[in-house]
Amino acid sequence: MSEKRNPNSKSILALFIPLAVFTMACSFIHPVTPTLIVERGLDASMFGIAFAAAMFTMFMMSTFWGQMCNYMQARRIVMICAVGYAVGQSIFGLAQNEAMVIAGRMFAGCFSSGAFTAITNYIINTNQDKYIRAKYLTTYATISTVCGAGGYFVCVMLGLVSVNFTFIVTVITLLVTGFMVAAGMIDDTFYKKKPDKALSLKSVNPFAAFAEAKNFMTKELVIFFIGIILAVIGQICTEQEFQYYIKAHFGLPSSYNGTIKVIIALGGLLLNSTFTMWVIRKLDLKKFILPLQIVFAIPFGLMLVFKSFYPLVACYVFFSLITVIRTPIYQNITASSAKEGTSNVLMGFYQSVNYLANCIGGLVSGLMYNINELLPFQISFVMELLAIIVTIKYVTDYIKKSKA
Repeated sequence: MSEKRNPNSKSILALFIPLAVFTMACSFIHPVTPTLIVERGLDASMFGIAFAAAMFTMFMMSTFWGQMCNYMQARRIVMICAVGYAVGQSIFGLAQNEAMVIAGRMFAGCFSSGAFTAITNYIINTNQDKYIRAKYLTTYATISTVCGAGGYFVCVMLGLVSVNFTFIVTVITLLVTGFMVAAGMIDDTFYKKKPDKALSLKSVNPFAAFAEAKNFMTKELVIFFIGIILAVIGQICTEQEFQYYIKAHFGLPSSYNGTIKVIIALGGLLLNSTFTMWVIRKLDLKKFILPLQIVFAIPFGLMLVFKSFYPLVACYVFFSLITVIRTPIYQNITASSAKEGTSNVLMGFYQSVNYLANCIGGLVSGLMYNINELLPFQISFVMELLAIIVTIKYVTDYIKKSKA
């Protein structure tokens, strides 16, 4: 059988092993970013602004890269984006002023979104069996969580040498493992519907690509994505607040954040390899997201009550573990909602929605913290309650449609 027709002609491990290291490299620079800002005398607000800048371009470009997956092999997109991502991180590492920091983060965001979108689409396109697809999407989500935490700890060791050394290792690792990821992928052209129209200047416009949502968007998906946006805004708002809060009020070093991340990573690995896979096999995911969202909102309410360190950490770990479970479930619902020939653009749109929510959540957290240090926690809880209301509407409409 030809390589095109057999996605198993190359072991999935040839994709996932280098992908794990690539994902770690994506987290290498995060812990040293505050040090870079202080050492180079930059405005302290750059930490939040740089994050929002990267999320904004990731939001703008994900739907574009999803469309590009219809025209190009996913592995070629990964190679292009690995190079672009490395260049963006190089600009960031060389930054001596605020403008250069923003430029580097925005440039990196343009290409990191392409790599992640192409990999997600590749997994969906080359695995038509919904259970195998769900297994691989869950594995990918687990890699993202566990290796993200692993990258944080690697960075702590690299940062002991210098900030510049950390960026050099990051750029080299992104390039090497990015090309290794591409080498572990097959030609996925056979699994995609060939576009009726040739690629044009209009189609490579990110705004035009985002407008392509009208070709696959339904009322059901609109409600679904609104629920995602609300939930993720609340999640990111609290995550950003939590990092500042435990340092400002408890005077704890960054190693505490690293320890918490490892607990979340190991817990997520266990949950996704057992509970999440059971849910995907046995339950109707479109109904399951309602109780999942209700449980997800509980720790956000409790964080408004608890003031001491350990209860706050327990709440943070709890909702972070639910986030690990939620990611592959949302991905599977999105993938199953695609009509013929729309999966690539739809998954790009899904990534864009997440990045938009990340961008808004990060900005809200930073701006509101200066007004009142507890305000981000309060806003997060309101967002989660609104997400419950929207999810109720989504599930109710789905049940009515199923009965009809």
